[in-house]
Amino acid sequence: MTQAASNPRSTFHDEGQAKVRTLRKAVAGALRAVGAQLDEPQEISRNFGLDKTLAWKLSRLVLEEDALASVVHAPRLPGLLLFEKAMNKAGAPREAMAELRAAIEGFEQFVEDHAGDRDVMEIMVTTPPARASANAKKLEQFRKDGFLANSAIWGVSAKVHLALRWLMPSATEGAVDLITVCGFVSFRRLRSDIPWTAASLYQWNASELEPLNPIKALGGTPEVPLLTDFCSKPLPPMRTVRDGDMRTRLMIDAGPVGNAAAADVLLGWVHRANAPMRASQPGEQGEHAAILSTPVELFIHDFFVHKDLTFAHKPSATIYGLMPGGPQYPATDVPAQVLPVPTELQEIDAGQLTPDVANYTEIVTKVAEGAGQDPWAFRGFRLKVKYPPIPAMSVIKHDLLP
Repeated sequence: MTQAASNPRSTFHDEGQAKVRTLRKAVAGALRAVGAQLDEPQEISRNFGLDKTLAWKLSRLVLEEDALASVVHAPRLPGLLLFEKAMNKAGAPREAMAELRAAIEGFEQFVEDHAGDRDVMEIMVTTPPARASANAKKLEQFRKDGFLANSAIWGVSAKVHLALRWLMPSATEGAVDLITVCGFVSFRRLRSDIPWTAASLYQWNASELEPLNPIKALGGTPEVPLLTDFCSKPLPPMRTVRDGDMRTRLMIDAGPVGNAAAADVLLGWVHRANAPMRASQPGEQGEHAAILSTPVELFIHDFFVHKDLTFAHKPSATIYGLMPGGPQYPATDVPAQVLPVPTELQEIDAGQLTPDVANYTEIVTKVAEGAGQDPWAFRGFRLKVKYPPIPAMSVIKHDLLP
């Protein structure tokens, strides 16, 4: 039976720091010994006959400020051996070559012991939330790989998942009204037998739901609140499926596959007197969630706050994992899993240019005006994520009045 270390994370982190620093020191020492400039990868490539990509990786490896994060730049073993051969040919001293050989062997053994291979090692060092910003490009590539895999597995994909929410004063004193718009741009089936949920509509308390521009679902009732001005023509067949008393799934039926049958599907509704302005207990926040369960190239989560609701003008965003076997959001005894995804909010307004959604400005202005609001009376905040992970939940939070 294997006995777990008392603190496996510290063991990995501490040993990793030591092994990577040793490798960085040995690579830098060999380069300096033959007169190379560490920050000139093109010169390194030209002077020592190394591939340009290999020379760039070596330069990044030794210059990256975070030692453990530099693992993503460390050449694979064949590349390190080519570098060793080039340094030996260039006349690096025996001591420097011995140090380089020992460092390569020590680093490769560390990878084998803790990860098994370099691909897993890169995931281990790039995905902790504290390192997410420093490894944004690598994490995006991981998510893109996941998007392609999930598209193949689930048989659907979309260009954009759009989730918009407006927060505005209510006619009911002490309450707020909410507008929700959600759906997909260029949703397509990759297998013809796949129906898919475009949105899930929840009702709680005594909220009054007002569909925006409703039409009868083809072949089913009740009404599906499609924004017909912004949907494909002809509309894709849709139906509703009830999940108990609290949730209704708005589903796109199975149908033709590929780009020729791709569809824009947007839905919208208003909740009147949906939530209170004031916290019922210390620390309580307003929360606006969007479920991520569809493979998409881009997720846009926009939050518009009426200028009079100043308590909500400093929102923040978090993306939580929704794996069935893990802790769910909102957490109870165990904190929900925060995923390593960029969640910085960008301030926007009703006139925001959004090339990924060609008629975005028209959507925002018409929806606000249709609810009796001035679209320019709102401050907007945007979360934008390429290849968002699934299953997950994007949550935009803001303060409430005390």
